[in-house]
Amino acid sequence: GQEVTARMKHKTELRKGLVRLAIDGAAPVGTPILMADGREAGTLFTQSGGRALAHMRFDRMDGSLTAGEARLRSE
Repeated sequence: GQEVTARMKHKTELRKGLVRLAIDGAAPVGTPILMADGREAGTLFTQSGGRALAHMRFDRMDGSLTAGEARLRSE
C-alpha cells in the first residue's frame, strides 16, 4: 500500500554526507557541530587552511554553525 510507495520514494534521498566547510578558529576532530538553537548538525572530521571536512545533515546546514569555539559556514 502507501507505506511501500512512501518508503521507495524516500529511500534514494540523501540526508547526510561529507561536506567541505569554511572554518574560523580551531576545534578537535570529532567535535559536534551545533546549530544556533543547540541542535546537532554533524561532526567535524579534519581542518586545514581555513577549510574543514565534516559529516553533516544536509537539512541543517543553513544558519550559524559552531564546533567548540570555531565558527563554520558553507562554501
